[in-house]
Amino acid sequence: MITETVDAAIHRARLAQQEAASWTQERVDEIVTAVGWQCYREENARRLALLSHSETSLGNPEHLYALQRRRVLGILRDLHGETTVGVVEDLPELGLRKLAKPLGVIAVATPATAPAPGIICNVLPMLKTRNAAVFSPNPRAAGTAGETIRIIRAALAEVGAPPDLVQCLETTGRAASSELMAAADYVVAIGGV
Repeated sequence: MITETVDAAIHRARLAQQEAASWTQERVDEIVTAVGWQCYREENARRLALLSHSETSLGNPEHLYALQRRRVLGILRDLHGETTVGVVEDLPELGLRKLAKPLGVIAVATPATAPAPGIICNVLPMLKTRNAAVFSPNPRAAGTAGETIRIIRAALAEVGAPPDLVQCLETTGRAASSELMAAADYVVAIGGV
């Protein structure tokens, strides 16, 4: 969903993230897998590569397509079997136990270069760790970012997860990004705006 205001996006993301915080590891893995495979699908990867190239004039559509598919597979492989819910390390001899806890709502500034793979490869680990993400795309790649988020939200809805876990701001640029970063619990800046 392309959200008009930062306040609305943060509010909806917080509500969705509260639901995600109670998920089991099995539920998290189901959701990450569903989103990953939807982004890997040939027709989605091709459409996003063509859209990205036509919108930004950066890269080669075939290379963008291959990049997205390789990166999605790599991220899914890296996340497979990782524990991100409950006890992640138990050290009884020291009386210590490490527990996984979500950060909350993460603000993400994305670049114009390879915008779809950038978004997808940030969303998957964020979902794996039960966080919500609100993206502030580079203005040159706002259309590609919006379509990428639409695909991700559709995959979330298909498996009964709240689509508001992943959102995209309608207003792009430095002011919107700064406002988003100030309101979020954590910031990931993978590109400038």
